[in-house]
Amino acid sequence: MFNSSLVALVTPYKTNLEVDYSALRKLVRLQIESSTSGIVALGTTGEHLLLSDQEKNHIITTIVDEVAGGIPVIVNVGVASTQFSLQNALVAKKLGASGLLVITPFYVNPTEDGVVAHLGEVAKSHLPIMFYYNPPRTGLVLSQGCVETVLRIPNVVALKDATNNLDWALKLKTDYFAGDDSAAKNVMRAGGKGVVSVVANLFPKEWAQAVTSGEGFERFDLLLSALSLETNPQCIKYAMSKVGLCNANLRLPLMEPSTETKEAIDFAMSNSFTFCSSSS
Repeated sequence: MFNSSLVALVTPYKTNLEVDYSALRKLVRLQIESSTSGIVALGTTGEHLLLSDQEKNHIITTIVDEVAGGIPVIVNVGVASTQFSLQNALVAKKLGASGLLVITPFYVNPTEDGVVAHLGEVAKSHLPIMFYYNPPRTGLVLSQGCVETVLRIPNVVALKDATNNLDWALKLKTDYFAGDDSAAKNVMRAGGKGVVSVVANLFPKEWAQAVTSGEGFERFDLLLSALSLETNPQCIKYAMSKVGLCNANLRLPLMEPSTETKEAIDFAMSNSFTFCSSSS
């Protein structure tokens, strides 16, 4: 189910900051037409913590309907509470999700045993789970032994690793995914299964080709550097607005990038991506 280029889909807003479901459908169609291998909904890039439960459910329903079984829809359901994470998983399953993304609980700072128990409970949803390890976002650093234990839980079938640990990519007996576009080349060469990608929102076809072939990543270097200047998804939404894919709008406390960052993104897009077209 999980392979190659999976897009961490943005959540587009109207100018009044309501979710733009029409634009969402267009983004999903672009991904399908561009050979993206799956859609990861309601992740960090999708601003899941800034959405109501009603909005999240409508987003899942819209994506599942537009995909119509063509590619997997992987829904992020992980929150600090195990109870609510499982509840979110069961709702996503009912709404047609193909799989789940589950991050380590944040802020509450559980022990490693607590992390294992947390994943074990969410796995009772009986959907394939990609375990998401992201210490910078959660403040939780795990041992390799803990990660290995989590990966032995039934239904936990893949790891998205924001630390991009190439040693893990080689040693862990799981489908290993880069959690950062800039690490995709090295992760794929180390035997990784794919990448959960932010830049795939902007150039899905070209990025999928690079991930599949293992070639052409250098064409993205300048843009990836620019997109990392500020908190995700501030930069990717601005870049997408430049080519008419969605508005640059975000909900507070996220904001549009600074003038300097916008200029860096503009420069990167104009100098690195004349070969790309979002409609190609």
